[in-house]
Amino acid sequence: MLDPKDGGRRCWTLQYAEEEKFHLDILPAIPDDPNWLIRQGVPPDLARHTIEITDKTTWDTDAGWSKSNPMGYVLWFKSRTRVRLDEGRRILAIEKRARIEDIQDYEVRTPVQRVIQILKRHRDVQYPEDEDKPISIIISTLAAIVYQNEPTVSEAMLSVVPKMRSELEQKKRGAVWWVPNPVNSLENFADKWEATPRKAQVFFEWLNLIEKEHRELLTDAGFKKVGEYLTEAYGSREASKTLEKYASRSKGGALVKYGSAVPITESVQELTTFNVPQRQQPAWPVVAINTVTVTAHWKKIGGWRPLSNNGPYVVRGSSLLFTARTNVQQQYRVFWQIVNTGRDARAEANGLRGGFEDRRTDENNPLVRDETAKFRGRHWIECFIIHNGLCVARSGEFIVNIF
Repeated sequence: MLDPKDGGRRCWTLQYAEEEKFHLDILPAIPDDPNWLIRQGVPPDLARHTIEITDKTTWDTDAGWSKSNPMGYVLWFKSRTRVRLDEGRRILAIEKRARIEDIQDYEVRTPVQRVIQILKRHRDVQYPEDEDKPISIIISTLAAIVYQNEPTVSEAMLSVVPKMRSELEQKKRGAVWWVPNPVNSLENFADKWEATPRKAQVFFEWLNLIEKEHRELLTDAGFKKVGEYLTEAYGSREASKTLEKYASRSKGGALVKYGSAVPITESVQELTTFNVPQRQQPAWPVVAINTVTVTAHWKKIGGWRPLSNNGPYVVRGSSLLFTARTNVQQQYRVFWQIVNTGRDARAEANGLRGGFEDRRTDENNPLVRDETAKFRGRHWIECFIIHNGLCVARSGEFIVNIF
């Protein structure tokens, strides 16, 4: 089960049955003195996890073991996603009717984690057997650095992809490509690029492909060929599942197989991003140092039923009730932004909306708001908490699908 048979450079890899798609890396390690990292400026709570590890290439030449800090890296990564991680834990706690303390970080997948999964899957499909394909730690590090806590996977993808190249170029040291470990600036994740230039060549080849698809998919012509793009980039099985899921939600007609065009009933902007023209930008500087989450219920006949974000369709004419929860303690104002899309909303004067409203359902509780499921299509509502002229918390889009 050992692969390679004499072990790897730093660890042993046990390969299980091929059909299981599972392997186990075993890395011998001992605790390390963290003071050398603290002197580099690494926070003590991250530096204290540093370890020394085996390395066959330096075993006979260095008196000490190689150094690493994987747990410190995990904590750094979580700090880059902390806003969405905590928000996800709160939402999951409400869904499970549990205390937030009982929800573990691993139970939540933040938007940037999903983006990294997508990018790694794209890499694996494009370079299935290539030993020089982009390594996961570089993809994860670049994505986490440029991530700005965008609330959705689509927004995170649109933000992360264009910034990865510039981040990489900024860190370059002369002729040497440098992707520093965020919790050990002496470690270069791209250290093998100098000895094996093809690794850098393949990375930028892959990045060029990602950027090209990113640009083309945001055009009308590109989105009409989304099935072909998904199949080529991520594999036919994933493409089929994704398009079938999209078709079941869009109700826009029968879905043809993934090699052909998908029926489009709305504009590309409405289907791919939240950047629709009617959506106004916040009038306040957004600092988002606090959090606010939104839950929803709906009813047509009978009692109220829970409604999940971007969940199943609700019937036109249904009543909608949104409730926000925030950790802001000071006196604040609450604004709601409702954005409608689709033909039905466009056909009615002011049907698209998109501004900021503070009308209250309950005069004593501005965190509660009612609406009516009036137009077919995909719509969303977002809650903004304003304190001293600043937006100190925003919920992210709560999507409602109506038929």
